[in-house]
Amino acid sequence: MKHTIIYPKTYRSMTKQILLLGEFSTGKSAFINMLLGVSILPERVTSTDLPVVKVYSGKPAGIWLREPNQKNPQALDSWSDIPKDWSSFQHAEITIPNHPLLAKDLIIWDTPGINSTNEHHKKHLENFLNSNPKQYDLVYFFLHGNITSTSLDFLKAYKWLWERLTILVNIKEIKPESECRMLEKEVKKIIRTQLGVIPVELLYIGDVCEQFNELSEEKRNGANEYELVKDWSSKKIELDSMLKNRFVIGEEHFGIISEIAHLDNDVKFDSINNQEIINQLAYHDYIESANKNDADAQYNVGRCYALGIGIFKSNVNAIYWYKRAAINGNKYAQFELANAFENGIELEHDINQAVHWYEKASQQDHKHAKERLERLLSLKQLNKKQEETTHLVENNSIPRTDDNINEEFIALINDTQVHRFAKDIMLEEVNFARKQMSPSEYQAKIAELCTALESVYNSHPLDEEFKKSFKRIHDQYPHLFSLNSQLFETILNRHEIIINYHSSCPFCDSLFFVPIREYGNWTCPNCSNIVSYSAYGFSKYIQESGSSDCFIATAVYGGVHHEKVNSLREYRDLFLMTNKWGQILVKFYYKHSPRIAACLKYHHYSSWIIRKVLDIIIKLLIEPKITRS
Repeated sequence: MKHTIIYPKTYRSMTKQILLLGEFSTGKSAFINMLLGVSILPERVTSTDLPVVKVYSGKPAGIWLREPNQKNPQALDSWSDIPKDWSSFQHAEITIPNHPLLAKDLIIWDTPGINSTNEHHKKHLENFLNSNPKQYDLVYFFLHGNITSTSLDFLKAYKWLWERLTILVNIKEIKPESECRMLEKEVKKIIRTQLGVIPVELLYIGDVCEQFNELSEEKRNGANEYELVKDWSSKKIELDSMLKNRFVIGEEHFGIISEIAHLDNDVKFDSINNQEIINQLAYHDYIESANKNDADAQYNVGRCYALGIGIFKSNVNAIYWYKRAAINGNKYAQFELANAFENGIELEHDINQAVHWYEKASQQDHKHAKERLERLLSLKQLNKKQEETTHLVENNSIPRTDDNINEEFIALINDTQVHRFAKDIMLEEVNFARKQMSPSEYQAKIAELCTALESVYNSHPLDEEFKKSFKRIHDQYPHLFSLNSQLFETILNRHEIIINYHSSCPFCDSLFFVPIREYGNWTCPNCSNIVSYSAYGFSKYIQESGSSDCFIATAVYGGVHHEKVNSLREYRDLFLMTNKWGQILVKFYYKHSPRIAACLKYHHYSSWIIRKVLDIIIKLLIEPKITRS
């Protein structure tokens, strides 16, 4: 697709504010403490103990109370000095001078629990949110386990927060990953039903929080809150070292906030050479227009999230912005939204919705949308026919002939391991065997089904699935298979078909073919540039510093996170990238290895040999050297 991000020429001043919301005891304050590396906010408190708190860089260090119509805030020695009547002040403040996270004007807002039973405290939070709503860069809503009706009602009341909202399911107890993922799935289901497309992410750091608190208490050494803030640098704990080699989920959210924090204000585009910063400026420029309901900007924000350009990569956020842009008439967003419904990308699989949005994009002459629409309409027609056939069989509306054939056919219709196309073809064979159609009608029906099958072959990798279906029919339903064994043997023994996805190379615009749904990085045969292929199509490969792919190793080991691939990557960073000849070797490898890796996907024996050779090299040479270092 040629519709790509266009970077802005200048960038205006950015507001960098992050808001944390949620019921009490969901982990908001603990999250802020770990971000700062210092336990400045008390955690083991109820919703009535702490008001809205503004955390930012300022001088002098201290804890303050901001009262209305007063130029200077009131200094506090301890949180216990906060008056019980919260209506007498606007919010509390913590100033931490020279903190690296806050140095470039980042402001973090902590808030009291939304489920407070104190009406005056609830009014305090409402006044804060409703008076001069701020342009937050990020809003986190914390949950502990499943979502409550109180949280749902609160979120419905503050829809203006949704544009930057991420719901964090914060699991504070030690639980298996499967149980954590189940909770995340339940929350996603409720959010989609009650609120729509809002990102829901899982945060699980096991016992790291508890260990962080214990270490903080040791470093605090009896200091009060003011002394802790004043001498924060000597009390700071490095969170990265605590998370290393631990099983955690969602640690990237600490990195997301750090990325926002370190983005400069009022940066001129012409003075920037760093591509990552340029990407961030593009994202922030588009988000401003997107919030003003600009459809093209909304689509571009979606692309930023989909490809990780200038912001963290998130399919959920991408779909959210695609949906907004699609409603506002952007044809590219309509195509992406239809694709998400068709393939179940962060949305429930819904062919009817996919058809609807493909039709919308087709009306604006979107070429790929027209092709997808034709295929889906064909599939819907075949599905309808299959449903009608199943209904006839279940109600004994089809006359009985041969008992073996009839019994096998009824069992086949209800067999979930047999593909619907195989069932459709078998239906015509059974009808012909029962003399319910003439030879000419039978030939026409079979030809129609085979033509439909070929058209689907061109867009979906069904060949293996289809052959497995006829292998099952051969083994489990021999009487049905014998109805036209010559045709079925031909299908069963058919050579493997590699179904290709094709589109224009984003670098040279030449037509470029890759095996469908073999997502990853490919080398364009025309210009030799690396192209990223994902569920969203082709895009330019953006190499992140320190995280380049080991293409051949990834191909033979089956994934970028395999332990052997990690060993090779670590060896590259420690020993090859530190000298001139190693850098030349790495550059040569990245130029030529993607093409070799692409070939290995279909030469399993060659992959097996290379994997065995790499196993020996890693075991005898690489891992010992890494260990010694």
